[in-house]
Amino acid sequence: MSSSPNRRVLAGAFSGAGLVVGLIAGYFLWAGTGSSTALAPRPSFFGVGTEIVERPRDHDGVAFDLTSTFAFTSDSFHCVVATNDRPFPMRTYALGTVHVPKNQFFMALDSVRIERVASAAGGRVEITGLVRSRTRIGSSYEDAVVPFFAVAIDGGPGPQNDLLLFTVFYNHADSPLQLAHFGPGATFGQAEGVIAGDIVTHARGKPPTQVARKWMEYAIAIVREKKPPPTTAARFYAYVAAVYSKVLNKTRDALQASVATAEIIDTLHPSHKARTRQLLQSVGAAGTQAAPDANAILAAYRLRNDTDNFRLAWDNAVPAEEDKWFIRAVEPVTPLADRWKRWIVDTDRNFSVPDPPPVGSAADQLEVEKVIAATTHRTLDELASIAFWAGAPGSETPAGIWQNRLFEEVGERLNDREYATAQKLLAQSIADAFIITWDVKYRYWTQRPSMRIPHLNLALPDPNFPGYVSGHSTISKTAAEVLSHLFPDKRDVWQRNATDAKNSRLSAGIHFDVDNRAGEDLGKAIGMEILARLASSRKPSLGAGPASASVERLQPDVPSTLSSPTLRTSRGRS
Repeated sequence: MSSSPNRRVLAGAFSGAGLVVGLIAGYFLWAGTGSSTALAPRPSFFGVGTEIVERPRDHDGVAFDLTSTFAFTSDSFHCVVATNDRPFPMRTYALGTVHVPKNQFFMALDSVRIERVASAAGGRVEITGLVRSRTRIGSSYEDAVVPFFAVAIDGGPGPQNDLLLFTVFYNHADSPLQLAHFGPGATFGQAEGVIAGDIVTHARGKPPTQVARKWMEYAIAIVREKKPPPTTAARFYAYVAAVYSKVLNKTRDALQASVATAEIIDTLHPSHKARTRQLLQSVGAAGTQAAPDANAILAAYRLRNDTDNFRLAWDNAVPAEEDKWFIRAVEPVTPLADRWKRWIVDTDRNFSVPDPPPVGSAADQLEVEKVIAATTHRTLDELASIAFWAGAPGSETPAGIWQNRLFEEVGERLNDREYATAQKLLAQSIADAFIITWDVKYRYWTQRPSMRIPHLNLALPDPNFPGYVSGHSTISKTAAEVLSHLFPDKRDVWQRNATDAKNSRLSAGIHFDVDNRAGEDLGKAIGMEILARLASSRKPSLGAGPASASVERLQPDVPSTLSSPTLRTSRGRS
């Protein structure tokens, strides 16, 4: 599909100025049937909202609000970006700065066809189809039918924890992606600019019967609200899953496990005590006193929390070389995460990775060409994969995405103890993979593609830490290896998920392919190391039927001596 100059103006405007256009749109929560009193059945899911998508400045430097209104269901999708009440300059991708007169900007998107709707755990819905896009900038007007992809997440009543990402693809060759956000994950738009709205996804599948999963879903809700870095989120999930599983296997009592889990969440997120008590009551554990065994396990994990090196202070040292990663706005994310206490893998177990190709070498130039090609030609399937695996702050993060995948694939066939064991092992494996990945990232300090390639067409904002190796590729391969061992009948699913997560980072433009390949190899090595630690278990998998009483032997996370790990000094810091 060709793109006219006016379309390129619009596309570039939202790329260059960060002007994130409203989102999805248009549906009426209750649709009339031709009678003023009759109402159609309530849709399976819907979203409505208004937000401030940008605060541009007029020619006098005075900021004003540009707002959008959206609504959607499984059948319909509409969005309108409100007209501007002041003239303002807008930077464009292709034509420099365009001066938009007062009340001379308007955009509306209306669905032409919904091609695919998919629901997943955690209140996530994905929608793919075509929209008719009508745009006016000054006297220029264009009408085009273009593909779109949207992912919506219901974070609870009201807009506080809802998330909506809307991507319109105007032209594969010369128009950047249009990214729009709603809710706390609005990294391009104004997160504080949400005026009103709600996203309600009823098509979530069956609610979990396992209490272990209920606690993980609550942990995911906290992560979406607090927006911690991916490393910190993975650590939190590991504590929640470990305490529940350990106490349940020791006491055989879900109420005892719930009480202990509530206490560890109070320790890690004390501001959520009231909400934590609500969940405790909903699972029937209100008023339950912790037994001695539960208290002993809880004390061990609290001691671990105090001694796992999570609170180490960074010395603010960043390499001075021009070809190294550099700080753009704020300091890098958890630069000392490699020194955190590991959960399963021995502290002194080191993993080797090949050096990335030297900047400017023939191999390095090939990597540059790969990422340019990947970001110039994106398919709708690639856009869907980018959005699904994004894991940006405000989402469940990559570790939470894998927890959701676990529940979606095997949740219905496991009892509480079996699920708690698998959930814990997955959470701890991913947490270890993040720790080991961070050792590599801050050993090499390699730049992201956009730091080296001008005007690179990114589908996601760059994460605020070095590139080599890819965290998504590493932790996803580790997760796939561990889950393939536990549930061998789902091996193809897990491995395909890991490959999709890896490839999405190249398509998004935030990783070189070498980052992903090396991360995949590292993730497999970590997964195999974890499985070797579990080889002594009498139960090799949970995939052939109900797990036996020996599943509690998969508990290598709390050694008898909770000493702090020896700090590795092999990693160079300039």
